[in-house]
Amino acid sequence: MSSSLLTGAERALQDAVLAALKEHSQIQEVFGSKPRILGDLGGAKPAYPYLVIGQHEVRPANASGVIIQDHVIDLQVMTRWGGRAGARDAVSLVQSILDDAALVLQGHNLVWCYVAFSDSLMLRDQQTFKSVVRIKARTTPLD
Repeated sequence: MSSSLLTGAERALQDAVLAALKEHSQIQEVFGSKPRILGDLGGAKPAYPYLVIGQHEVRPANASGVIIQDHVIDLQVMTRWGGRAGARDAVSLVQSILDDAALVLQGHNLVWCYVAFSDSLMLRDQQTFKSVVRIKARTTPLD
């Protein structure tokens, strides 16, 4: 989803996830001195490896008059070094950062957030690996 179309909790959650990744001390080891951690490619073709938000799905889960949103975010990790092991190392780093992150959302409460799934596959060019790290989260607006 284009960042210009995001609203409220979507933007707040994406901003918090991207900030947690960019600010982590180990991220430069994998994603470069100016980490290629992107919300949207916007037509850019970044150097490998990079991470981009591939999909962000939001569904209402309102209950007892409380506004609740359930989120599923797919982070795509694109690598061309170290084969499958290099791709899995990058995914493991992203997972460990997000597992330990104390995400703070602007204008919203984060009820829970966890890494639900990850996988890596080799693309047809036989040198690029596309990995997915799926995050599930639940948010509610601040009063």
